[in-house]
Amino acid sequence: MNNINQQVQQAFAQADADAIAASPEAVREAREQYRAMKADYHAIPYSEQGKRQSQMAAIRSIYSKQFISDFDWGEAEHIARFIKNLKKNHESRNERIVAKFKKAGIDNIDSANFRAVYGEGFQGMWVIDGHRVNIDIILAGGYNIQRLHQRVLVNIKKAA
Repeated sequence: MNNINQQVQQAFAQADADAIAASPEAVREAREQYRAMKADYHAIPYSEQGKRQSQMAAIRSIYSKQFISDFDWGEAEHIARFIKNLKKNHESRNERIVAKFKKAGIDNIDSANFRAVYGEGFQGMWVIDGHRVNIDIILAGGYNIQRLHQRVLVNIKKAA
């Protein structure tokens, strides 16, 4: 029998693999958009500081410092760094979910009916070991958030 860590990892395995497989194309597309925005910025004359500042603010609102730094390493290295970071995010997400399960006393799940799909909202509810488990995958972003990103919310309550 797999332990809870392995079960959670298996529950997200396909979605994680899909996200990793889509990463090279997503990074290439983002790099092209960033390159175009930078070209627009450099095309604005120095005498038009207001426009230059607005364009730079637009760039910084869309692209993280990490993205801008990775851009300078070249496409292949940028993709490799993105995938490495994505894998760390997946591991961290799994650890947070496992910690919530363990705190609730859940040490075994059946993830056969669980299918997370990145890029889409997902909501699932299961009854596991007398607990009602809600898992929501949402798109988060907005004020004071650098970019749109996926967020996994886990809520576990003792079933009545």
